Amino acid sequence: MSSAVLSPCIGICELDAAGYCAGCHRSGDEIAGWLGLHPQQRQQLMDHVLPAREGRHIARAAQAPLVWADASELHTELWSESVTAIKSE
Repeated sequence: MSSAVLSPCIGICELDAAGYCAGCHRSGDEIAGWLGLHPQQRQQLMDHVLPAREGRHIARAAQAPLVWADASELHTELWSESVTAIKSE
């Protein structure tokens, strides 16, 4: 009987521009080689490396400028709210 393999995967599998998964923060190479790692290596990654990457990712996201897609979405949302407010007056 085989035991379950510990995995940080949360089902949000999309690599960012730096090559890290948006969900688990593993690199493409780490994802591909995950089953070949020793259980202690997987545990080390999950306990130390991946949380540190997640922290850096959150910090970068907080510093990221508003991109065009975000600005466009915000503009549409504000416009819709303004039109709704005018119609209700």
